[in-house]
Amino acid sequence: KEEARILGGTGSFNVIMDEPKARAISVLKRIQDIANTKDCDMIRLVATSAVREAMNSNAFLRHVQEATGLDVEVISGQEEARLVYLGAMQAVPIRDKNVLMLDIGGGSTEILYGKRGKAELAISLQLGHLRLFEQCMGTLDEEGRIPMEKVEECRSRIQLVLNETGINEELRELTKGPNALEIAVGCSGTIERVQAMIAANKEKIGIKLPPLEKENDARRSILGELQLPLELDPHSLAVTLNDASMNESVLEDFKFTLEELRELISTVTSCQTRKERATLPGMNVKRVDLIVTGALILEGVMDYLRLDSMTVSPFALREGVIFDSLSKSIPGFKPAPDIRRDSLMHLATRFDTENRLKSAKHSAKLAKQLVGSLRAGANPPKVLEILDERFEFLLEAGILLHSVGIFVNHAKHHKHAYYIIKNSDILLGFMPMEIEILALLALYHRKKYPNPKKAAMAKIPKDIQERIVLMTAIIRVCIALDRRNTAAAIESIQVLQDKESNSCVLVATPGVDIEGMVNDLSFEIWAVKQELEYFS
Repeated sequence: KEEARILGGTGSFNVIMDEPKARAISVLKRIQDIANTKDCDMIRLVATSAVREAMNSNAFLRHVQEATGLDVEVISGQEEARLVYLGAMQAVPIRDKNVLMLDIGGGSTEILYGKRGKAELAISLQLGHLRLFEQCMGTLDEEGRIPMEKVEECRSRIQLVLNETGINEELRELTKGPNALEIAVGCSGTIERVQAMIAANKEKIGIKLPPLEKENDARRSILGELQLPLELDPHSLAVTLNDASMNESVLEDFKFTLEELRELISTVTSCQTRKERATLPGMNVKRVDLIVTGALILEGVMDYLRLDSMTVSPFALREGVIFDSLSKSIPGFKPAPDIRRDSLMHLATRFDTENRLKSAKHSAKLAKQLVGSLRAGANPPKVLEILDERFEFLLEAGILLHSVGIFVNHAKHHKHAYYIIKNSDILLGFMPMEIEILALLALYHRKKYPNPKKAAMAKIPKDIQERIVLMTAIIRVCIALDRRNTAAAIESIQVLQDKESNSCVLVATPGVDIEGMVNDLSFEIWAVKQELEYFS
């Protein structure tokens, strides 16, 4: 990725000068060379705000064509917003939600309201971090000082532009009743950098979770429901995966609040010089000036639209263009409707050995039956209330991935699985905390049980610890129910509950082989009994 900033330094922000034009041509030639080495037969170039608004855009596009032979597609602000939305849907689970999208670029800011995967409203504002910087900040002194009066001037201009759009009123009408906004998602480098700086600052100041009470850790807190065996000895986790250095900021979802944003802006603007800003945790030196105007635009939009928090998507316009291009060039191609499940199965398949994935799918099916049967019984365990739709999916995902470590080695394969899941770049759409949960479920599916006091669990929030303990119990029983990895020994299961005695019986229906013989379940029964002490 290279930034050309083709309207930068023009003051009026409407003319592409010779120097940035030459820089843009140079960047395009390098990209073209890379594409040629990969034998690409199609290159798609899209231009956004800078070229869209430049007075000499036609001359610039003609110069690009003559110098490179490439044609540039100038897209509207609304199309830019649609493509950003398309890209974000491939990384964040928002396809079935009512979402507000925000993308802050150098020359413009795109705001989109999407309803269940369909763009309902898209607005492009002439409000970008580079444009605002040149309009309000102008040329800084040698030290890069940013006067507070310039900061307030930026805020005033942002407010003026937003008031002129009328988007607040339009959104209020669109988001009534069942169409109410469910999540706000931010894209692009500016918002990603803001989130990174907020997370890095948390790490620096050493934010700690409330200490676990000695007699009330995650295992004990659900004792009344699961009756976990407290006599099990504490254990040490011998996984050399740098768990000890793990911190809360790394595990948090890509999310920040308006309050955290305001604190960041206060910190950045209080710096006296450019050199001082460059030393801030998480700062990218290439954004040491523009992060100020970018963060101010973000603050203004969140405040104007009354957004308390924002989730950050690692995918934006670039990925949206890719998926849009594939849809247009490959007959029948459609982006995955569920990027999380699609990427999950990609990872599980990639590291499948000995046909273990087939067995894992069967165990996942049995887990659904187990949870459903417990919930439908005469006396449903209250502990299952913490297992909502999101965590039921993670339970299924954890089972599907539990055996990927066998790809490395049978010995300690649960630890190999932990490493693979933690370090894979295949799991798209999963937040950092969710990936950590999946890795821990794989780690604890065999051998030792999760212990909140040990390194792998100590940095996890207490409510997540409780869910991991519960899901681990379910996973271990359901994997044991297919102990021979045949995906056939047991056809189905159900739980029969006695309300009066508060007891229950797990009933397994054996499968039938191709010769019509009922499968012998003695091995599976033995395996399940090994796990019942922890489960019950």
